[in-house]
Amino acid sequence: MWGLGHLYRNILVMKEIRDRGFQPLAIINNNEIAKHMLTQENIKYHTVSVDEDAKDIINIINDNSINNTKVLFWDRLNSNEDYIKKIINSNIKIITYDNYDKSAILATKCINTRNILVGGKKIHDSGPNYQILNEIVIKYSEKEKHINKTVNNILLHFGGTDPLKIIDLCYNSLLNLKDYNYSFIVGKGEDTKMISLINKSENMKCEQAVNDFAKRIYDADICIVAGGVTMYEVAAIGTPMINISHNEDQNFAATIFSKNTSSINLGIAGTEKIDLIKETVKKISQDYNLRLSMSKKMKEFVKPYGTKMVSNIIEQIAIKG
Repeated sequence: MWGLGHLYRNILVMKEIRDRGFQPLAIINNNEIAKHMLTQENIKYHTVSVDEDAKDIINIINDNSINNTKVLFWDRLNSNEDYIKKIINSNIKIITYDNYDKSAILATKCINTRNILVGGKKIHDSGPNYQILNEIVIKYSEKEKHINKTVNNILLHFGGTDPLKIIDLCYNSLLNLKDYNYSFIVGKGEDTKMISLINKSENMKCEQAVNDFAKRIYDADICIVAGGVTMYEVAAIGTPMINISHNEDQNFAATIFSKNTSSINLGIAGTEKIDLIKETVKKISQDYNLRLSMSKKMKEFVKPYGTKMVSNIIEQIAIKG
């Protein structure tokens, strides 16, 4: 159920800490797209099975550590208490990222993009400003976002992978709503039949893995996205937003956004949402004041400094412990 958002943001951190003189190693499942992405960035990686355990990770880190620098940046949900204890007891410092299980507070450092209690404790390094964003998103987030009174262009994207086929759901929902132009951006592994089907519509266009995604977000009047990393990118840039999620974790994050920014959360995808998607697009398009307010609140909620903030913490722990 997990897409490539975790890998995209980790690549940004690995590039940043590499620029600071460290040599990162990615530990991933055996996924061809992931391996290709890391190879393109000249980042060394090691693959593990989905059934790996703490001992596997410890051995990989020990075999690849340089100058005895052993820091595991753990961008993964809900690792158990025994797992984290084994890592720490092996003289490896562990930074959990977006882990909301109570086990996370056992780590050397816990960083979360949601400012909520973990194991009943407040986490110092938490909140949306810790979301890792790329330099192009940061560039557009620093621009003033103009909100047009008339909606023309709607951008839709649901991650590098789309296990619930939300693209298909939105296509079926919006096909007969001809008032707007729809730009679907899909991942590299998306079904080419669906791409061809979308492109047959006169007001719809579907592309794979575009190079100017941040600009597309900035130029759009409305974005319809999942509750993952893209949600933070859209918020930082300030484009009014509708969220449709792949899973409970994304839906939880989107609910937090809705409460703080007035973005519209439609919950987890399902065929019962077809009419709701269409009606929500019509509603938000006709309410200029809502879109204007939403844009301002989103830019205030997500500041674009997360990559530097996270990298600073990694560097500090690597050097000082």
